[in-house]
Amino acid sequence: MKKLLASLCAVLMCSAPGMAYDIMVDDIAYNYNADSSALAVTYTTLDADNYSALTEAVIPAVVNVNGEDLDVTAIDDFAFIYSSKLTAITLPHSISQIGDRAFAYCPELQSITIDGENGVYYSPEESNVIIDDRTGTLVAASNAAVIPDYIDEIGPFAFAGCTGLTEVDIPSTITKIGYAAFDGCGLKSVYIPESVSEIGYRAFAHCDSLISITVDAGNDKYDSRGNCNAVIEKASGAVVATCGATTFPADVATIGYEAFAGCTALQKIVIPESVSKINHYAFAGCSSLVTADIPASVTFFGDRAFEDCASLEKVYARLVQPQDAEYGNLLTFAGVPVDTCLLLVPDELIDLYKATKPWSDFMYIKGINEQDVIPGDVNLDGVIDVDDVNILIAIILGKDKAENYDGRAYITDDDVIDVDDVNALIQIILEK
Repeated sequence: MKKLLASLCAVLMCSAPGMAYDIMVDDIAYNYNADSSALAVTYTTLDADNYSALTEAVIPAVVNVNGEDLDVTAIDDFAFIYSSKLTAITLPHSISQIGDRAFAYCPELQSITIDGENGVYYSPEESNVIIDDRTGTLVAASNAAVIPDYIDEIGPFAFAGCTGLTEVDIPSTITKIGYAAFDGCGLKSVYIPESVSEIGYRAFAHCDSLISITVDAGNDKYDSRGNCNAVIEKASGAVVATCGATTFPADVATIGYEAFAGCTALQKIVIPESVSKINHYAFAGCSSLVTADIPASVTFFGDRAFEDCASLEKVYARLVQPQDAEYGNLLTFAGVPVDTCLLLVPDELIDLYKATKPWSDFMYIKGINEQDVIPGDVNLDGVIDVDDVNILIAIILGKDKAENYDGRAYITDDDVIDVDDVNALIQIILEK
């Protein structure tokens, strides 16, 4: 009878508008399991106001429902996601399952602990992390987290939304960094040890303060060649993780899946001629991106590659055969202001671009040579500054190629780019 009453209660609660849970006890929401014999902590809503008033969550091992004690055995997917004021979480020994993103994007979270009697998960003293003892995977963390130097993996979304986390020491035992593991963190620099052999997509996306990424020189799988402030997969030449200070080495072949996703510090990008593939969501959410220069070598554009780049003012498309490139589902520029953004293409191909999706979505399509080029504006961003000087230096050091800039890198009248060009460009800047 008690279980019948409990089930009836669950039905009534689920029918209430806006409810995403079966019962609420002491400001914590729960769902029953399949036979109503146990409970799982769950979310109140998936919107940004989930547990909006909760500052500390102490989860009990047992909850009394209609006179019957039910064990709390799980933390549901998204249980505390976006809990904006939550500072501390304590879990009981009875928890045997922690779901996806259960504690992600809690910007004030400082303390995570779990009862020492728990046989599945544990939290080393003063680590403020939770580790799955079965797999050696760190599954949840806080802004005050310390990664133990004996675990194997950092799980998906483990540190996601830890905006107060400005530095992290990834130990040399780590072999895998999961999908979106550090998404939205406050990290300023990252050092990838030689032990890491797998980095998930979006591992460091939306880290607005990140300006340095370095891979240990002994790593067999990845490198950060030429101090490019990125992670590059050696075998494929794919850029897999980036930051606001990333520069392209001249030999990269692919912009990886979500490689620059959410990089709000990125204002302009010149993709080198070595790149043939811009993968799915590669630049999605780069809200400050103003100028993008796409070389003729690109033959593949992933789904929504430039989605929501809402500040784009100029796109240089140098494809000679745009109709033959692969474009996913033709939403390459979804969310881009195509009614105002200027698309600049080879002069003789204007009509072809106007007839080819997704380029034909742009209202203004002009020839590259039709625009007024400012002498010394190597990257065509409308100003002559240190960024143009840095391009010349990169070319001299072999980190970029002069042909990527349609002759604009030749500041003097000779056929070589050297220190004379750098000095001439600096003089142009000084005389402005």
